[in-house]
Amino acid sequence: MTLNKSLVCLAIASLSIPAMAAPVTTEGAGVGKHGDVIAAVTFDGGRIQAIEIRKSNENPILAGKVFTEMKDAMIKHNTADINAVTGATVSSDALRNAVKEAAAKAGVTLAGPVALLKRAPKVPETNVYDVVVIGAGGAGFSAAITASDAGAKMCIRDRSRRSSALKATALNCIIRTP
Repeated sequence: MTLNKSLVCLAIASLSIPAMAAPVTTEGAGVGKHGDVIAAVTFDGGRIQAIEIRKSNENPILAGKVFTEMKDAMIKHNTADINAVTGATVSSDALRNAVKEAAAKAGVTLAGPVALLKRAPKVPETNVYDVVVIGAGGAGFSAAITASDAGAKMCIRDRSRRSSALKATALNCIIRTP
Protein backbone atom coordinates (compact mmCIF):
# COMPACT_ATOMS: atom_id res chain seq x y z
CA MET A 1 0.00 0.00 0.00
CA THR A 2 2.81 2.41 0.86
CA LEU A 3 4.47 1.57 -2.46
CA ASN A 4 1.26 2.42 -4.35
CA LYS A 5 0.96 5.79 -2.56
CA SER A 6 4.60 6.54 -3.39
CA LEU A 7 4.06 5.71 -7.06
CA VAL A 8 0.92 7.87 -7.21
CA CYS A 9 2.74 10.78 -5.56
CA LEU A 10 5.67 10.36 -7.94
CA ALA A 11 3.33 10.32 -10.94
CA ILE A 12 1.55 13.49 -9.77
CA ALA A 13 4.84 15.24 -9.06
CA SER A 14 6.17 14.37 -12.51
CA LEU A 15 3.07 15.88 -14.13
CA SER A 16 3.46 19.15 -12.25
CA ILE A 17 7.10 19.62 -13.25
CA PRO A 18 7.28 21.36 -16.62
CA ALA A 19 8.88 19.29 -19.33
CA MET A 20 12.43 20.47 -19.78
CA ALA A 21 13.89 19.46 -23.09
CA ALA A 22 17.50 19.96 -23.92
CA PRO A 23 18.34 22.47 -26.65
CA VAL A 24 18.10 20.96 -30.13
CA THR A 25 20.30 22.02 -33.06
CA THR A 26 19.21 21.16 -36.59
CA GLU A 27 20.48 22.23 -39.99
CA GLY A 28 18.49 23.72 -42.80
CA ALA A 29 19.43 24.78 -46.31
CA GLY A 30 18.29 27.51 -48.66
CA VAL A 31 19.37 28.33 -52.20
CA GLY A 32 21.33 31.57 -52.35
CA LYS A 33 22.62 33.53 -55.31
CA HIS A 34 25.95 31.67 -55.27
CA GLY A 35 24.87 28.25 -54.00
CA ASP A 36 23.36 26.76 -50.88
CA VAL A 37 23.29 28.56 -47.56
CA ILE A 38 23.37 26.07 -44.71
CA ALA A 39 22.41 27.26 -41.25
CA ALA A 40 22.54 25.39 -37.95
CA VAL A 41 19.69 26.63 -35.78
CA THR A 42 19.51 25.94 -32.04
CA PHE A 43 16.03 25.75 -30.51
CA ASP A 44 15.23 25.66 -26.81
CA GLY A 45 11.70 25.60 -25.48
CA GLY A 46 10.29 26.25 -28.94
CA ARG A 47 12.34 29.42 -29.42
CA ILE A 48 15.31 30.19 -31.66
CA GLN A 49 18.37 30.55 -29.43
CA ALA A 50 21.15 30.77 -32.02
CA ILE A 51 21.73 30.66 -35.77
CA GLU A 52 25.14 29.67 -37.09
CA ILE A 53 25.92 29.95 -40.80
CA ARG A 54 27.78 26.74 -41.59
CA LYS A 55 28.16 27.24 -45.35
CA SER A 56 27.69 30.23 -47.63
CA ASN A 57 29.23 31.41 -50.87
CA GLU A 58 27.25 34.65 -50.82
CA ASN A 59 29.00 37.97 -51.39
CA PRO A 60 30.12 39.03 -47.90
CA ILE A 61 29.54 42.71 -48.62
CA LEU A 62 26.05 42.38 -50.11
CA ALA A 63 24.89 39.65 -47.73
CA GLY A 64 26.64 41.04 -44.65
CA LYS A 65 23.44 42.43 -43.11
CA VAL A 66 21.59 39.18 -43.88
CA PHE A 67 24.00 37.20 -41.71
CA THR A 68 24.10 39.80 -38.94
CA GLU A 69 21.05 42.06 -38.63
CA MET A 70 18.48 39.74 -40.23
CA LYS A 71 19.78 36.76 -38.29
CA ASP A 72 19.62 38.71 -35.01
CA ALA A 73 16.04 39.83 -35.78
CA MET A 74 15.04 36.20 -36.41
CA ILE A 75 16.37 35.22 -33.00
CA LYS A 76 14.81 38.20 -31.22
CA HIS A 77 11.33 37.73 -32.76
CA ASN A 78 11.43 33.91 -32.99
CA THR A 79 10.49 33.87 -36.65
CA ALA A 80 12.05 33.32 -40.05
CA ASP A 81 9.60 35.73 -41.66
CA ILE A 82 11.72 38.87 -41.37
CA ASN A 83 11.84 41.49 -44.12
CA ALA A 84 14.52 40.87 -46.75
CA VAL A 85 17.65 43.00 -46.76
CA THR A 86 17.55 45.48 -49.64
CA GLY A 87 20.07 44.50 -52.30
CA ALA A 88 20.36 40.96 -50.94
CA THR A 89 16.91 39.53 -51.54
CA VAL A 90 18.11 36.12 -52.78
CA SER A 91 20.51 35.75 -49.84
CA SER A 92 17.72 36.84 -47.46
CA ASP A 93 15.39 34.24 -48.93
CA ALA A 94 18.10 31.58 -48.60
CA LEU A 95 18.57 32.27 -44.87
CA ARG A 96 14.82 32.48 -44.33
CA ASN A 97 14.28 29.10 -46.02
CA ALA A 98 17.20 27.50 -44.16
CA VAL A 99 15.76 28.56 -40.79
CA LYS A 100 12.27 27.36 -41.76
CA GLU A 101 13.66 23.98 -42.84
CA ALA A 102 15.62 23.64 -39.59
CA ALA A 103 12.49 24.48 -37.58
CA ALA A 104 10.47 21.87 -39.48
CA LYS A 105 13.13 19.22 -38.81
CA ALA A 106 13.11 20.10 -35.10
CA GLY A 107 9.32 20.10 -34.96
CA VAL A 108 9.25 23.74 -33.84
CA THR A 109 6.49 26.16 -34.83
CA LEU A 110 7.87 29.65 -35.25
CA ALA A 111 6.01 32.93 -34.77
CA GLY A 112 4.36 34.58 -37.75
CA PRO A 113 5.67 37.42 -39.92
CA VAL A 114 7.14 40.48 -38.29
CA ALA A 115 7.34 43.77 -40.18
CA LEU A 116 10.55 45.57 -39.31
CA LEU A 117 10.23 48.59 -41.54
CA LYS A 118 12.47 51.55 -41.06
CA ARG A 119 10.34 54.46 -42.11
CA ALA A 120 11.82 57.66 -43.40
CA PRO A 121 10.73 60.75 -41.51
CA LYS A 122 7.65 62.24 -43.09
CA VAL A 123 8.26 65.40 -45.07
CA PRO A 124 5.63 68.01 -44.27
CA GLU A 125 3.08 68.61 -47.05
CA THR A 126 3.65 72.36 -46.94
CA ASN A 127 6.77 74.25 -46.10
CA VAL A 128 7.64 77.90 -45.89
CA TYR A 129 11.02 78.83 -47.30
CA ASP A 130 12.93 82.08 -47.36
CA VAL A 131 14.65 81.14 -50.64
CA VAL A 132 13.69 78.65 -53.36
CA VAL A 133 16.44 77.92 -55.88
CA ILE A 134 15.44 76.45 -59.24
CA GLY A 135 18.23 74.35 -60.75
CA ALA A 136 21.06 72.54 -59.01
CA GLY A 137 23.84 73.52 -61.37
CA GLY A 138 26.86 75.55 -60.37
CA ALA A 139 24.96 78.86 -60.12
CA GLY A 140 22.02 77.28 -58.28
CA PHE A 141 24.24 75.72 -55.67
CA SER A 142 26.24 78.89 -55.28
CA ALA A 143 23.00 80.73 -54.55
CA ALA A 144 21.91 77.97 -52.18
CA ILE A 145 25.19 78.04 -50.27
CA THR A 146 25.05 81.83 -49.97
CA ALA A 147 21.45 81.72 -48.71
CA SER A 148 22.22 78.90 -46.28
CA ASP A 149 25.28 80.71 -44.94
CA ALA A 150 23.10 83.77 -44.37
CA GLY A 151 20.72 81.64 -42.26
CA ALA A 152 17.85 81.42 -44.74
CA LYS A 153 15.55 78.41 -44.84
CA MET A 154 15.97 77.22 -48.41
CA CYS A 155 14.84 74.66 -50.92
CA ILE A 156 16.50 73.55 -54.17
CA ARG A 157 14.40 72.17 -57.03
CA ASP A 158 16.02 70.32 -59.88
CA ARG A 159 15.04 67.86 -62.62
CA SER A 160 17.84 65.41 -61.89
CA ARG A 161 17.19 63.49 -58.67
CA ARG A 162 20.60 61.80 -58.65
CA SER A 163 22.85 64.83 -58.97
CA SER A 164 20.64 66.82 -56.62
CA ALA A 165 20.68 64.15 -53.95
CA LEU A 166 24.45 63.85 -54.08
CA LYS A 167 24.94 67.60 -53.91
CA ALA A 168 22.34 67.97 -51.17
CA THR A 169 24.12 65.42 -49.06
CA ALA A 170 27.33 67.38 -49.42
CA LEU A 171 25.57 70.61 -48.46
CA ASN A 172 23.26 69.08 -45.84
CA CYS A 173 20.26 70.86 -47.30
CA ILE A 174 16.78 70.03 -48.55
CA ILE A 175 16.04 69.21 -52.17
CA ARG A 176 12.54 68.79 -53.51
CA THR A 177 12.26 67.52 -57.05
CA PRO A 178 9.18 68.00 -59.22
